[in-house]
Amino acid sequence: MQYQIGCSGWSYSAWLGPFYPPKLENSDWLRYYSQVFDYVAIDSSFYSMPHKIMVKNWAKRTPDNFRFTAKFPKVIAHDKHLVDVNEDVYTFLENMEPDQTLALLIQLPPSMQIFPGLEGLKGLLPYLDDRFRYAVEVRHPSWFQDLAYNFFTDNDICWCGGFDSGEVTSEFKGKLWGFIRPSATNWRYRTASYCHNAAGSKWGHKCPN
Repeated sequence: MQYQIGCSGWSYSAWLGPFYPPKLENSDWLRYYSQVFDYVAIDSSFYSMPHKIMVKNWAKRTPDNFRFTAKFPKVIAHDKHLVDVNEDVYTFLENMEPDQTLALLIQLPPSMQIFPGLEGLKGLLPYLDDRFRYAVEVRHPSWFQDLAYNFFTDNDICWCGGFDSGEVTSEFKGKLWGFIRPSATNWRYRTASYCHNAAGSKWGHKCPN
């Protein structure tokens, strides 16, 4: 059983004092963070396409065993609804560093139902770089059926479990690895975890043995 546990981001000024030393420079926050946690979930990539130089700097500031997950930019699923996004997907994957990336997350909008969402995901498959692992967070109840479960399992895509205030909004199904994405209402305490072959804990039992 293997877990990587960390937070959703590291760049929070409210952490100065409670977590970061009060006089620590912003440029040293990630380096300090990576001495405590071995993983971080990057949300900033959802709001703007990360530049290759920025991604390389993340890697330089963290140990070799440190890992990231990152969200696909919102232009792909939220703005364009998975239609005509091949260039956006290519640019995003080219800018990411595969060696320290555990998984890349495609978060679907709450209004996106299994149709046409599933067709959109099928259209992405030829453009997904196999150096990465992928997770999809679905947020509409129409996805909770075998048609979706089988698609994710057959294509080695993780069914992302997201929960807010203790409520599970999705579940794991037929995967050998899992991605649990808590989202706290108080942004100061956002945490996230990635699990691999996990079992025997409150959330780990959602991942197969």
